Amino acid sequence: MELVRELQVAAELGGQEDDQATSSTTKDGACIMAEGQGRLMALVGNDEWWEAWSDVFSFGLVLLGTIAKRVLEGKEIFLSDTPLTDEWAKIEYKDGCSLVHRSLAEDPYFEESDGTKITALGMQCIDDNPERRPTMKEAVERLKSLLVVQRHADALGV
Repeated sequence: MELVRELQVAAELGGQEDDQATSSTTKDGACIMAEGQGRLMALVGNDEWWEAWSDVFSFGLVLLGTIAKRVLEGKEIFLSDTPLTDEWAKIEYKDGCSLVHRSLAEDPYFEESDGTKITALGMQCIDDNPERRPTMKEAVERLKSLLVVQRHADALGV
């Protein structure tokens, strides 16, 4: 789990204004790089690239952070006891609940059922067991099934 936490720190550090890459090395020797715009690369051990499930985990972090309007910046990640996005979500989430921020849920186009669906998708993406995570293709299909996407498919180009 230490490597997963380091990946999340890298994800939350990515996309800095100066577009510089940041890197970190975990206790087990893995090198994590966060490039500008939040792009993650993780090199593990003997030049073995992480498998697709790490992309799904990163997507889940971005999705949950976006719907919950939960942003940790720079040193705040290291200098506070504030849990990282995956830790926070796992504490707050209950089956059938929505982690969508109140300000988003109050939007006239918001569909309550979409909130529980998108939250469940985010939680599945950050599951501790990579084999229980959806593929990116499955995640996109689930996003396309949201009522708001279906109602505004033309505007979204879907």
